[in-house]
Amino acid sequence: MLLLALVSCSRKEDISPKNGTVIGSISPAGAATGLTLTATDGKVYTATPDALTGSFTVAQLPLGNYSITTTPAVGYTIPAPVSVAVSATSTTVAPIKLSRDGIIRGSMTWTVGGTTFTASRFYGELSNTIVSIVGATQLNGAWHEVALVIPMKDQAGNLVFKGVGTYILGTGEYPFGKYVDNTNSGNATYSTWLANKPVGTVVVTSYNDVNRTIGGTFEFEAAANLNTTGSVTVSKGSFNFQF
Repeated sequence: MLLLALVSCSRKEDISPKNGTVIGSISPAGAATGLTLTATDGKVYTATPDALTGSFTVAQLPLGNYSITTTPAVGYTIPAPVSVAVSATSTTVAPIKLSRDGIIRGSMTWTVGGTTFTASRFYGELSNTIVSIVGATQLNGAWHEVALVIPMKDQAGNLVFKGVGTYILGTGEYPFGKYVDNTNSGNATYSTWLANKPVGTVVVTSYNDVNRTIGGTFEFEAAANLNTTGSVTVSKGSFNFQF
């Protein structure tokens, strides 16, 4: 009987789980490109979160304690390590949240007078009051800048910015487009502020308020506003920004 008991006990030990699984997610999705789980003995296990959902699963982990570190995508800061104890069953960790680093990145191009400009500097704002997209570049020693501004609401409190869609420039003070040409060191400024008629559009083709990204196209004719006369036509404009 003793022998049978020992054999039975041995069999139970043999079938006891030796590994576990960690399940978690990255928030927002796409904010991290990789994860590293480091065991107390120094062994390392890696995983790649789903780019669309942010979810990740790491299976066949030896039981024990781990530290999870995250590799952020461009534009996000490194979050603090997360500790997790892997048990014989699936272990779910709280969503790992990443924050933006506050640096505006992107691309912006436009054409004026047959010359195509590609922005090298990016400015703007994405907040609960305004969407501001500004690109600037230097050509032949002179700075050129385009600004697109769309308020979230008008003065009456009506919603103006609705994400993906077409926004008409020139029918009011906002939304507006502006072009600055510093070729003659005079900061010649043109805008659509007071055209009182449609003179252009901003077409937002992509918008994600969680990942703080926006992209689209634009074109407008702007009248002289400061330090110049006449008008300027800005065409073939495109932008993709991450705030």
